[in-house]
Amino acid sequence: ISTFNHRFLEMWRIPDSIVAEKDDKKAIDFVLSQLKYPESFVTKVTDLYAAPDQESNDVLEFKDGRIFARYSRPQQINGVNCGRVWSFRDLTPQLKADESIRDNEKLLQSVFSSIQDGLCVLDTDLEIIHANRAAARLLDCGEAPIAGKKCYQILHKRDKPCENCLALKAIKTRRPQTIDYNIETL
Repeated sequence: ISTFNHRFLEMWRIPDSIVAEKDDKKAIDFVLSQLKYPESFVTKVTDLYAAPDQESNDVLEFKDGRIFARYSRPQQINGVNCGRVWSFRDLTPQLKADESIRDNEKLLQSVFSSIQDGLCVLDTDLEIIHANRAAARLLDCGEAPIAGKKCYQILHKRDKPCENCLALKAIKTRRPQTIDYNIETL
């Protein structure tokens, strides 16, 4: 290890005592003790030093749950390899945010599906992009998917939007519109 920045030390949680010693073996041993798969870390490093022109991208998993992206490429001066540059990026916050989004999507889908009133979500072209089970049941669609069809096709058996369409009015005015349907009239 010839040079590094403060962020590198923070990310790897390398103590000042190890840094002060400038002992590569101690620094690497400390790093390896944090990894879930230290042997694959060492194998990748060994493979790259055996093939100095290779670039590498991979992911490192830590015992404490952190996840880093690791990128390495040869360092060259005047086209001649003189070392290797290693870059690390902490993916943990992004991965946790992604997981939170997935969890929230599952919750929203569960709530949407369990609502007993029929609900359809439309895009600006009046295409149904989501419909809950109650909507399928009320519209007597059986197992046929509602999503992807135009609301006027499903609700009114028409081939074009209704006159004074409240959905189009809501899209145009960006204000909610309400209509109550009596299921016998559909």
